[in-house]
Amino acid sequence: MQRILLEGPEVEPVSLAEAKAHLRVEHEAEDELISAYLVAARVALEGDLRKVLIAQAWRLVLTERPQGGRLRLPIRPLLSVDRARLKTASGERLLEEDEISLGGTADELRLDTRLWGMIRLEIDVTAGFGETAVEVPGPLRQAILLRAAHWYEHRGAALEADGPGALPAGYERLIAPFRELVPA
Repeated sequence: MQRILLEGPEVEPVSLAEAKAHLRVEHEAEDELISAYLVAARVALEGDLRKVLIAQAWRLVLTERPQGGRLRLPIRPLLSVDRARLKTASGERLLEEDEISLGGTADELRLDTRLWGMIRLEIDVTAGFGETAVEVPGPLRQAILLRAAHWYEHRGAALEADGPGALPAGYERLIAPFRELVPA
């Protein structure tokens, strides 16, 4: 299944002002650098968790019909299914609400069995903990701060497993309760 980011988050889970306060930086000379670290720390954390933190629009592209008509979404947590377009040998059409619905869990879709003959299915979803930074769990926001601050303080260090570029102390403990253990 192909995943395409259609629209990234409108805001970051941690603001530049919060990061500067955490770093005790009072000047504006490195605002761009700190902002870049915040984005990179969010993206890295999303990879560590296998979840997106703040509302983002994604397109999932399937070229094979899911087994049993159920699809476990690789982009989580799901906020909404925005659109689903089906391509068959006879043409393309948007799916109706009764042809695609939430499954037994919030991160699973149930597809109608009438989708036989599917060549391609595109599902547009919005995923994340919410639209605003305050909807992202506090420990995850703290993990972003820790990682961004660590990179800021050790900007020339190599990323060795136990060197100065390694993950900051406490990072793994902060994210452990939110980690996705089963691959998508």
